[in-house]
Amino acid sequence: MPRYGNIIRLSIIFLLLPVFVIRGDSGNPVNGSVKKFESDFDKTVKAYRDSIDAAHRNKQYEKEADLYLQLGKLHLKVSDYTETFSCLFKSLELRQQVRTDSDVMLGYTYAIIGEAYRAITQFDNSLEYLNKSLEIYNRINDLKGAAYVRNRLASVYYEIAVNRNDTTLMKTAETETNYSLTLSDKTGQKELTVSNYNILGAIYNFFGFTAEGRRYLLKALTVSDSLPGYLDSPNILNNIANSYLIDKNYDKAIEYAGRSFNAADSTGIKIYKIISLRIITESYSGKGDFRNAYEYLLKYNSENGAVFNEKMESDVQNVKKKYDNELENQIGASEKNRNTILITAITLFLLIIGLGLLLRMRGIQKINRDLEAQRDTIIKQKEDLEKINETKNKFFSILSHDLRNPLSGVNGFSNMLNSGYDSFTDEEKKEYIGYIKSSSESMYRIIDKVLTWSRLQSHTIKVHREPFDLNAGVNNIINLQRPNASKKGILLENKTESDTVINSDKSIIDTVITNLIDNSVKFTPEGGRITVGTENRNETTVIYVQDTGVGISEDAIKELFSKHSISTTRGTNNEKGTGFGLTICIEMLELIGTKLQIESKVGEGSRFFFKIDSGTKQYNLF
Repeated sequence: MPRYGNIIRLSIIFLLLPVFVIRGDSGNPVNGSVKKFESDFDKTVKAYRDSIDAAHRNKQYEKEADLYLQLGKLHLKVSDYTETFSCLFKSLELRQQVRTDSDVMLGYTYAIIGEAYRAITQFDNSLEYLNKSLEIYNRINDLKGAAYVRNRLASVYYEIAVNRNDTTLMKTAETETNYSLTLSDKTGQKELTVSNYNILGAIYNFFGFTAEGRRYLLKALTVSDSLPGYLDSPNILNNIANSYLIDKNYDKAIEYAGRSFNAADSTGIKIYKIISLRIITESYSGKGDFRNAYEYLLKYNSENGAVFNEKMESDVQNVKKKYDNELENQIGASEKNRNTILITAITLFLLIIGLGLLLRMRGIQKINRDLEAQRDTIIKQKEDLEKINETKNKFFSILSHDLRNPLSGVNGFSNMLNSGYDSFTDEEKKEYIGYIKSSSESMYRIIDKVLTWSRLQSHTIKVHREPFDLNAGVNNIINLQRPNASKKGILLENKTESDTVINSDKSIIDTVITNLIDNSVKFTPEGGRITVGTENRNETTVIYVQDTGVGISEDAIKELFSKHSISTTRGTNNEKGTGFGLTICIEMLELIGTKLQIESKVGEGSRFFFKIDSGTKQYNLF
């Protein structure tokens, strides 16, 4: 993906919200008596339910199917997915059983089901139902319906392309959007035209053509302003702001995101307010204005409270506070050093004047060399601070991005269980609870690594050496890691020699081996093998973790060992990570006087190892 991909991915959930109504077609059957309640969700739902009961009593099954469809769309708009699918499949069941409905409405039902699957990122199911819908609309030559479905297909292909970094699928998304745009212009569907412009803008941003992307986004904004009651303008404004953020035009990004926030605040659509606050936060951070960035981050967390529970929010804020305090202390120390250097330079200059007749050219040359060295020191300090800033920005970018998916999983499935617990079978409940457990474990691993990394940066980890049985410790670690490896059919082996006793910090050794196994599981394909073993060389024990994974290039290995480097790469099954695992291993091993070494060949696997002195030799590092 181009270098802009990470920014695009941050806002993908908000880029392509669904277009629910095709203006002027027969796919919008709700009558005026129901529409008048749309400002009050509970009243609207009750009105639909009353109308459904009446239609069922009067055996008006076609109308009943229409009402279920519209009620499903209403639940989809507020992200109540349990009720959404219940209503949509009830509508589909009525149409298929009674068969009194038109092909237009059957196609429309398929389309909305496809859109609902897109909203929960089940893209294969989404494509299946959207293609069923398109087949019907093409058969009956319904241009309005075909325009809508191609618009939704474009959004699905866009999201898959971003997640997989697939430029071919992104071209497919562009083709579908242009098809839809031609049809929406021809049939006068202005809301759909706005959506198509919006998607094209996002596509051009993906490829890095931000100026062209903004051209489409501004066209979308112009058309949307001409539509009475149009509520998605904040979405377009956010996308324009996002394009300026990619270009590092932070002032423009803040301007358009601020307009989006105000517009979303007046309409009460919180999802747009959240993304606008995120863009403003990142923009201020990019400008180096960390005070405003911090203030808007607090506003973002407040708006996003339904996703971030109180404990998780507290943990993230504590990590950020430690990092900000550390950065502030380093900046203060740098200012103090610079002032000291300036005072020293002035003193030396006065001394030169007083002794100038005696020292002459020789003394002047020496002072010049000293000043040059001091200048180099200041430049070095400035470069170090810039690297620390870059690391800090990347730290929060990776942390917020990697926490989002597991948190969304916990929130989504817990909402489903909360709102429809009695309607699920025991098997479904177990399945959803399993998803929540898996997401929670993922969040725990992320927070644990982040806090460990934070302790390393603040130098609060102390080394405590004692003799311990390495073989027994590795067995415990493998037993804990085996469920994670079993999901990919990976064999974990312990080949450490029995009764291998080493004298070191057991907690640090356990943490390093755990992170190395976790990293190997992530980058080893299904059916692979991971081995933990030892080799004795005189009074030295070599501990290694070897896998049959994808391997690491020489450039990537060099980057791992560079200071202030944090990077994250998806695993063989698209697993996500914080990018801290190997960094933690490198820094922890330095604490106990050794270092991580890597031997790897791309496509064949990797071997991670480090040396520990055997016996009872003691070290005094502190």
